[in-house]
Amino acid sequence: MRYKIGDKVKIKTWTRLEKEFGKTLNNSINTHCHFSSYMERFLREYIPNRIVTIAKIDYFNNSYKIKASGKEYDYKNYDYSDDMIDGWEIEKIYEPTYSRFEILDIR
Repeated sequence: MRYKIGDKVKIKTWTRLEKEFGKTLNNSINTHCHFSSYMERFLREYIPNRIVTIAKIDYFNNSYKIKASGKEYDYKNYDYSDDMIDGWEIEKIYEPTYSRFEILDIR
């Protein structure tokens, strides 16, 4: 399990998951938790930017439950696994810190 509760992450798109993992016989993506077309429709309707917060972790199934916009979307069929997540969503880009020697260019 790569992420922890409270992490903001971005879910991959259907086309990207299909290219990476391929489809199964029942027309879902062949990821650990089987990304379905219902999950994709849910994300498009309710979370268009695909940025969610990890709400719960199921260590038995190696999956996550998500929440977004203050509402928890806790559906039994909507488990997300590490391979469906694009990575952490970076909220702020921090300026690098410089030492006083770098600022004054003292050598």
